[in-house]
Amino acid sequence: MKNRIVGVLIMFIGIVSCIDDVDNFNLPSIEPKLVVQSFITPNESIKVMVWQSTPINYNLPITGNYYDNKPVEVKNAMVVLKNSENTQTVEIPFIEELGMYVIPPTAYDVVMGKTYHLSVSAPGFNEVKASTTVPDYAPILTEVKLDTLGLTQWGEIRIILSGKIVDEASRPNFYALFQYNFDQYFNGVDTVSYVHFSTRELYSDLGYDGESIPFKIDYSVWGESHYNNFKISLYALSVDKHYYRFHKSLDNAEDFEDNPFAESSHLYSNIEGGLGVFASYLSTVIDLDDMGK
Repeated sequence: MKNRIVGVLIMFIGIVSCIDDVDNFNLPSIEPKLVVQSFITPNESIKVMVWQSTPINYNLPITGNYYDNKPVEVKNAMVVLKNSENTQTVEIPFIEELGMYVIPPTAYDVVMGKTYHLSVSAPGFNEVKASTTVPDYAPILTEVKLDTLGLTQWGEIRIILSGKIVDEASRPNFYALFQYNFDQYFNGVDTVSYVHFSTRELYSDLGYDGESIPFKIDYSVWGESHYNNFKISLYALSVDKHYYRFHKSLDNAEDFEDNPFAESSHLYSNIEGGLGVFASYLSTVIDLDDMGK
């Protein structure tokens, strides 16, 4: 038994002695890429945000909180949008005050059911491209109902917003529902409205093709005296697959932050040669009064 222990110790020492520190070893560097984000819809301004990615340089020490660094805007890019027929092409200028590339809805006509192509190039970066087909089916909601379920243990009012999305058959469809609670305050001159609380839910017609898709948004707001001042709006969006997949991956990434047992998730991107998302949607708005009637 003693000889066996000695033998194991000798073997372990031999293994350890084979491990040496590597000095001045540089890992391959990762070049920054263009990051693009744009969501287009008919009759609204076209906004395109362009940044450069910030890859981690493993050859340099990380100082401060790396993840708190603000994205670096790319202000000298050429941003071009065109339709599939090549009958409508526009170069979108950078607006310093907004920090993004913007044109008004009168400058370019986004049409339901049409496909659009976005290209972005800038000195020092590879050109990136993406395409989106605008949905041609505006969302229809039925049986929309808002119920209050009393106070939570924290003194908030629990609210259930429910209803159904009417789906169009024979093709994949994707939807997003945004619920906004608007509040108001008087600044001494005017009454100002602002978004006090909002939620977002994503739906697909998988398993509901051509049927009504039930939805239920469960949330809480401050006590009754404050709740009575709320104006509630429900925004229903028909979205393309890129919009749906990007926001779905965003939700998965947020779940990963809160759940130590969740698997890591990469953000979806449809930007060829870069990162980000170029997507489209159609929207319908339903306004409910402050008591949900």
